[in-house]
Amino acid sequence: MTNEELIQTAASRLNWKKTGDFLFADVACALETGQGNIYTGVVLGTYIPLCAEQSAVAAMVTAGEYKIKKIVAVWRSEQGELKGVVPET
Repeated sequence: MTNEELIQTAASRLNWKKTGDFLFADVACALETGQGNIYTGVVLGTYIPLCAEQSAVAAMVTAGEYKIKKIVAVWRSEQGELKGVVPET
């Protein structure tokens, strides 16, 4: 999967919602494993926050995988522009 495809996969998970003092899914992550599988996650802004990357890694480990090939995180600016972080490999 290309970086752009991974970014778009993560972006498709952005679905922010504010509930009381908590903000959910304003940042999303997608990762590709060594086996080529894709896992996603979103930020969970609760009393004990879980970042989007941790959420995606938790999904990967739950599925029995442990090697990350690529990982990206995305969010939208106040103007709606898609922003992202793609670490160099």
